[in-house]
Amino acid sequence: MWDVRERLIEEWDRYHELFSWAPLGYARLAFSGVICEMNYPGADLLEVTTDAIVGQPLVAYVAQHERATFVRHLAEARESSETVEHEIELVSAGGHHFPVRICTRRSPRREQGMCWTIFADLTEHRRLTEERQRAEDARRQAQAAQRLARLDNDAKDRFVAALSHELRTPLTPVLMATSMLSSLDGLPAPAARIIDTIRRNVEQEARLIDNLLDVTQLTRHTMLFDLQDVDVHGLLRDAISASAPDVRAKGLDLSLQAAARTALVRADPIRLRQAFQHLLTNAVKFTESGRIVVTTDNTDPAALRVAITDTGVGLSSEGLSGLFVPLEPRAARRTDSGLGLGLTICKGIMEAHGGRVAATSPGPGAGTTVEVHLPLAQSAQGVGSGDASSSTSADTRRGLGNDGAAPLRILVVEDHTDSGAMLELLLSSRGHRVSVANSVASALSRKDEGWDVVISDLGLPDGSGLEVGRGMCTLSRRPRLIALSGYGRPSDVAASHQAGFAVHLVKPLEPDRLFEILEASR
Repeated sequence: MWDVRERLIEEWDRYHELFSWAPLGYARLAFSGVICEMNYPGADLLEVTTDAIVGQPLVAYVAQHERATFVRHLAEARESSETVEHEIELVSAGGHHFPVRICTRRSPRREQGMCWTIFADLTEHRRLTEERQRAEDARRQAQAAQRLARLDNDAKDRFVAALSHELRTPLTPVLMATSMLSSLDGLPAPAARIIDTIRRNVEQEARLIDNLLDVTQLTRHTMLFDLQDVDVHGLLRDAISASAPDVRAKGLDLSLQAAARTALVRADPIRLRQAFQHLLTNAVKFTESGRIVVTTDNTDPAALRVAITDTGVGLSSEGLSGLFVPLEPRAARRTDSGLGLGLTICKGIMEAHGGRVAATSPGPGAGTTVEVHLPLAQSAQGVGSGDASSSTSADTRRGLGNDGAAPLRILVVEDHTDSGAMLELLLSSRGHRVSVANSVASALSRKDEGWDVVISDLGLPDGSGLEVGRGMCTLSRRPRLIALSGYGRPSDVAASHQAGFAVHLVKPLEPDRLFEILEASR
């Protein structure tokens, strides 16, 4: 008997390796399945004593629905010289059901009529396996949810971009029409005021569309930033200069007190200027008289603090809590007008740069102070690089350099009838020779006609204006390409540049901006 046990050491060691976390039961069985011997761990699993279980058939401790499997297991072990393994369910004397992995091998001397069995409780193993499976299922479900969310976000992005395009397109001919009307000689003063009102409100509508898109990008974390070292004092002066007409119209005093020793931050200059512009616009809007003071300091040596203090209508505690929340109920805002998008955009831009913005007010009628805190840049490289808008204008001039020929031969590719007609009229009024095509096919069919400039919408009925750009780039004498689109996402601008367009203009088109680009091409 003992020499047989020695031959089972290998099996026992293997089981210890596989089931080191579980007690191993050991039993010596007669071929009939009667228990001749069992170790203490095995008896403990079956909730009996080693003496009490001897002489009992092991099948009595096998679950009823597993007994046929166990009988077959013993039969296979009796007929084989190899180890036979199965997973079955045992039932302890106390009625506890538990799964086991059972390994049986007969004595090499058949006349002994003995089998040696090792079994391990699989309860913990199955629990861990089920937990791993649940975790894996949860991971797959999370990945699927993320994929669906990305698809949903992409669909929303496409919808918002398309909606923006559709909203912007009708504004373009209106702006061009007002520009042409305002340039007419002898225009009566009342008519001039009406035209100016139309122009101003169309521009306000365009800004509202921009704000809605910015809020969407910020809340979905899809806004892109071109980070560089930026002197905030320069951006503040630009924003103050842009606010000057409104400040003069209301008779306000607007000043900058730049006390900060260093105002260098790592930021996107265009977006940061936009944020400060929103803050100044808000301060001017809600200040009927008095002053607005912009101050900077380095109270925190690692940060730049910018404070904009006005003597305007002030805010209650309720108004302060909802100041940077878009579409906040009217009672929470300083007046009952506007959607509160500008301050929401400002907060999003500042936080995207690692900064923060907050407002304080002594109360209604006592003015408001908005503070911005931005981390300082790690180095002083990039200071004095100049205004980003000036840099952009320089790039535009280089991209649209022309041999000086005038008038320019211009092909306008635009499927919106009114926009095409107004562009033709506007450009012709400056002496240019203009033709209009309304599709990709019609534009490319005329690409060999020696155009100096091609102004193409990107959303065309038979394809994309990018195809027009790529087609024009195959010519030995390439025209200067200007993209005109209601789509203005960074990816849209990058795509137009890759297709050969030197400039990407977002609708509604500002005629003065277009003339500036064309003049730079002479």
